[in-house]
Amino acid sequence: MGGGFMMAPEALPDDGLLDLCIAGQLSRIGILKMIPRFMKGTQATHPKIKMGRSEKIHVVAIKGSLPAHADGETICTAGSELRVEIVKQPLEILHGPLDA
Repeated sequence: MGGGFMMAPEALPDDGLLDLCIAGQLSRIGILKMIPRFMKGTQATHPKIKMGRSEKIHVVAIKGSLPAHADGETICTAGSELRVEIVKQPLEILHGPLDA
């Protein structure tokens, strides 16, 4: 995540798993107090934070909307469910001349 936040500090880019950081209900003050932990990557020691790994995840909003962000960018603000899955296949990259 951008801005120096280490949401999943033990994540590996090539293990085929999503690293999850799931936060329980926190007050606004509680969220602000968590910022230093996320900047250092120590949030997993907080009792309201659960870390995990999975090939896919399905999240459904119990009430209201479920805003979603990917790498610091908002991808949805009014959805009610989110499905994320690792797709194991090569990524084709197109590029121009390497010496340009």
